[in-house]
Amino acid sequence: MEAVGLRKELADLERRLASTTGVPNDVNQLRQRLEKYSEILDLMDRAIYIRAADGGLRLEDRVYHREAFLSPSPSGVRAQWHGDVLDANSITLLHALAPVRTDSRDVPPVGWRSRFDAVYSLADGEILRWVRTPFIPERRYYTRELPYYTDMSKDKRPQPLYLGFHWDGTLHYWTLATSEGVLGSVFAECGLERYERSGPADLVELRLGGDWIVRTNTSIEQRLSALEEILERELGRRIRFQRRSVEREVIVVRGQYERRPLAGHANTEPVYLFAEATPDQSGLRRRESITQMFQKVASRFNRPIILETQGLDEVFVEYQTCLSYDTWVARKLDPKDPFPIHGGEALDPVLANLTKQTSLKFARETRPFNTWFITEIKEPSSGNPSNPSPR
Repeated sequence: MEAVGLRKELADLERRLASTTGVPNDVNQLRQRLEKYSEILDLMDRAIYIRAADGGLRLEDRVYHREAFLSPSPSGVRAQWHGDVLDANSITLLHALAPVRTDSRDVPPVGWRSRFDAVYSLADGEILRWVRTPFIPERRYYTRELPYYTDMSKDKRPQPLYLGFHWDGTLHYWTLATSEGVLGSVFAECGLERYERSGPADLVELRLGGDWIVRTNTSIEQRLSALEEILERELGRRIRFQRRSVEREVIVVRGQYERRPLAGHANTEPVYLFAEATPDQSGLRRRESITQMFQKVASRFNRPIILETQGLDEVFVEYQTCLSYDTWVARKLDPKDPFPIHGGEALDPVLANLTKQTSLKFARETRPFNTWFITEIKEPSSGNPSNPSPR
């Protein structure tokens, strides 16, 4: 939806809410209204979650941990905000409200870590765990110790909505995101690249609010089998993962590696990943093997890379991404394409610029490739989503 249309539809919904004199008696009507509110608001930079409660609507900003209770009033909408009551005519008032402040910093209670570990530790034989929302209070104390927070900002940064962990008998923090996790995120946590899976967008983007813990000394098959069981038990949905060999486009690397610094550029040390005539404003810089660098390119363009040149995993380089590599114009992807790609027009120039700097040759070819396909069985399952297993 275009931004102008989104703003208009959001404004229309706000006017409807402001004129509401009560909660509809028809439960389906209420559900449809709330789903529509959530659908529109989730497209905004920060999603607001809405649910019916006590004859009104409760709004929750999970990024900045703010809540408001809205109910009809003669002037429009009455908002109860942490003990304060104010009238307004827009549900976007939540964004204008200041974050909750306390007189002193929240001090972790004694024994918080043991309570955290009790929830975030895998049992013997357990391969995968989903720690669902609402999060335990001890999680907040754990996140303060992560590199994501600095001494200057740890009390101001929002709590992450998604954490991924590896488990080998000890918990190891692995992934952090300020957005809610989806099924595609869990696939990545299980060790699969984006180009190694294919499925309809509504399944790949299925929201799975909470954190995930993966046992390290297990196979992809074991992890995905455990994921199937969790989704059926917790959500009552029979989502299945099947690996098949399919013909698809891959990037083949050939030739002999020979480093050639980019001519006419002040800093000749890094290999630049860019799609323009010359490197533009630069982004992240890393030092990894050539193989690891190419895997980043594979993930960026959702295409596997096949190395026919030996020894590239033993050659380490410094490389830097550029804006023309990292950014692209958003376009609607073909829903029939099993391997969609944003900004695919940049792939050929990126590969050409890599050839200039490494002497390697790149070809886009169609080859068989093992891919995990995501499907859903629509028959009723034995799962009981209304009574999920305890965390």
